[in-house]
Amino acid sequence: MTAENGEAFSGLGLGAAAIGNLYRSISDEEAEQTLSAAWDAGVRYVDTAPHYGAGLSEARIGKFLASRQVDLSISTKVGRVLVQDKGGKFDQGFADTPPFRSRFDYSAEGIEEAFQGSCERLGVDVVEALFLHDIGKLVHGDKSQAVLEIAISESLPAMADLKKADKTRRIGIGVNEIEACREVLVHADLDLVLLAGRYTLFEHQASMAFMNEMERNGVGVIVGGPFNSGLLVARDQELLRYNYQPAPAWAVEKVTAQQAVCEDFGVSLPAAALAFVQAHPAVHAVVPGAQTAKQLREIVSWNDESIPSELWSALKERGLIEKDALVP
Repeated sequence: MTAENGEAFSGLGLGAAAIGNLYRSISDEEAEQTLSAAWDAGVRYVDTAPHYGAGLSEARIGKFLASRQVDLSISTKVGRVLVQDKGGKFDQGFADTPPFRSRFDYSAEGIEEAFQGSCERLGVDVVEALFLHDIGKLVHGDKSQAVLEIAISESLPAMADLKKADKTRRIGIGVNEIEACREVLVHADLDLVLLAGRYTLFEHQASMAFMNEMERNGVGVIVGGPFNSGLLVARDQELLRYNYQPAPAWAVEKVTAQQAVCEDFGVSLPAAALAFVQAHPAVHAVVPGAQTAKQLREIVSWNDESIPSELWSALKERGLIEKDALVP
């Protein structure tokens, strides 16, 4: 079986970190229900990674593909390999994971090993897109320059070879920071960039020029984290997170103001968040995360919500989105 369907690689997709037990554990049955709800709602693109639950996310997707005999467009990532470690604990934000630990490996051999491991867990031999995962300063700190050098000399050429061998249709990088994208694009031809949490309704000031560059250069953008770690969808009593950490006061103040404007127009804040990111012509798809079938159906409902154009004008007038931001 393949996981390739280029026509479906657009619009609303599913970010599958949550079904890898991000923050809390869910059962295999709950994960299957989430994937089933996505399929039944017309979602045909799922983004995953070996890092998501030490392979658990990929394995659950593979089980779903095998049991339902369906073809999804799948993107996964390389840059980490999983090493069996029965005595270790893979936490990193994930609960109740398989007995593996992840190890960064950006060598050509590491890229091949990571890709083959993903294919085995997914039960496929081809993926729609392959991203080089987490190569910036946020993850690697003062080692980031060395990581960049090996990415350019080994990782990306190895990924290009996989593309030439028809193992993937598109290659790119998956990161949480714009500078890493720019540094790589100087040296490599990429089809896609998966940018998480940097181009959103809440946070887009620093990324607007970059998004326009991607459009001009013909590089597609997949928007991950459109809700900024749940900040744009949290209920009243929930812990507000921003960049995977408890949200600072200024962030809570801004999102509360955005929420109030949306309520004035009878629009849910998450619906506005999804519509905003998809309005940019560089964006090929948006991949919000869902851990339960209920959450998935709610996301689909938000995505289908009708939004009056006056909402965007009001947000701009109140300084809650940039005046020159592209809107629907």
